[in-house]
Amino acid sequence: MGKPVRWTLKTLCGIFGYEAFRRVNDKELSTLFGMLCPFDTGIPLVRIGANSDGGYLIPDDFDGVQACLSPGVAETASFEIALEKRGIPSLLTDASVSGPPLGAEHMRFEKKFVGLQNTDLFTTIDEWVSRHAVTRNGDLILQMDIEGGEWAVLPNISSQLLSRFRIIVCEFHQLESLSNPFAFKIIKEIFERLNTQFVVAHSHPNNAGGFARVGRFKVPRVLEITFLRRDRIKRLAPRSNFPHPNDFDNAPSLTTFILPEYFYRFPQ
Repeated sequence: MGKPVRWTLKTLCGIFGYEAFRRVNDKELSTLFGMLCPFDTGIPLVRIGANSDGGYLIPDDFDGVQACLSPGVAETASFEIALEKRGIPSLLTDASVSGPPLGAEHMRFEKKFVGLQNTDLFTTIDEWVSRHAVTRNGDLILQMDIEGGEWAVLPNISSQLLSRFRIIVCEFHQLESLSNPFAFKIIKEIFERLNTQFVVAHSHPNNAGGFARVGRFKVPRVLEITFLRRDRIKRLAPRSNFPHPNDFDNAPSLTTFILPEYFYRFPQ
């Protein structure tokens, strides 16, 4: 039996032709970036977690949230610990670590990867939710950092479960692949699906990932995006205050990478 595959954007592009003949043009890229422009939703953004990697800006809209799903376990759990102080428990899962990090030993942990099927090593998000009473009803938060696996996992979440996420915070990896038409199609369809139910509330480049040139654009290889479900919006106005006062570098020792303006200026 071969080694289990964790599907990432580069894995998929490797199978279906990563070095495609046609390259995505700048107009197509500009249109995609327009889909990712953050909005002022009328709900203040608060920082949850550390003032470095693992902390995120999300709307201050926590009342009634039942739990947070947090696939991908790091060395710390500052985000989940901060949510717990607000009365929101977190469920953790990651097959690459032996258990939850320091300070989160009491949290529900499963040694599985989030994936496309349910096996001894993998779990779908829908199946994961169904196993726990705390997540069977009500609104949820999804905080996901799974090193490129998000491109396969997000399309596999059922529409019913997707509509229960009030807030989604996701680190999107391998954006240097955007010039490839196959990767571009995957990325575009995922953001189109998310945009039907959510708006982008915040966007922050992970400076640990650096950037790549894609066409005429300087693109972060890793981009953290916060989504808010549309029924929670109080107003909708484009934002241009980047970086936010509560944004911090993921890696303080590395060069700061400020969000390029084409990620928050709608294409003309």
